[in-house]
Amino acid sequence: MTSLIVPNKRQNMLTFFDIIMADFKRGAFKRMKQAYTFIIVGSLFTVWHFKIYDIDLLNSAVGYLFILLGITYVDKNRPIPEILQARFLTTTMVLFELIAPLLPNYNFLNFASSVFEIAVPILLYFCLIKADYIWHPCVQTRKYQQRFAVIGCSYLILFLLTYVSTQLAIILILITTLYYTFLFYVLIQLRQQATTHIKIK
Repeated sequence: MTSLIVPNKRQNMLTFFDIIMADFKRGAFKRMKQAYTFIIVGSLFTVWHFKIYDIDLLNSAVGYLFILLGITYVDKNRPIPEILQARFLTTTMVLFELIAPLLPNYNFLNFASSVFEIAVPILLYFCLIKADYIWHPCVQTRKYQQRFAVIGCSYLILFLLTYVSTQLAIILILITTLYYTFLFYVLIQLRQQATTHIKIK
């Protein structure tokens, strides 16, 4: 005697829902990979400058526009306060980089502009790393967040101290190199993390 197996409608609905969610997550992680690509390229443009006859052909504003584009991709997946803050800070840096060449050449104003150019991006990248931790909590991302905060604050403090003692300039060069090396390492790792999720899902 053969038994008739009746399909469980609820089980079928759950399976269908799981497939839809898996596709959604896969698409979200692909957008995250694209977002980090824009952010990494934009960050490179903010560091490297290409000048001809004192004309900056690759203004930092271009780099921050790339970062803003990447954050726009992130914002579709992470509507959280940290991403909104990062977008606001990036927009602020775009406007600042466009206005900065027009500012008068005063010592105090140059000093304030330099501090602004360092402090705001540190806060911007910290928000991005924190957002990644909120989106995908893991121990490694938490460590990235904590270490970046320490290195970023050290970079800013040493920069301020060089105006008191120029003998700290060598140390500032070293901490600046460490800051940017660690920043790009973290961004690449976060992009790779999104890529890993695409393969897993």
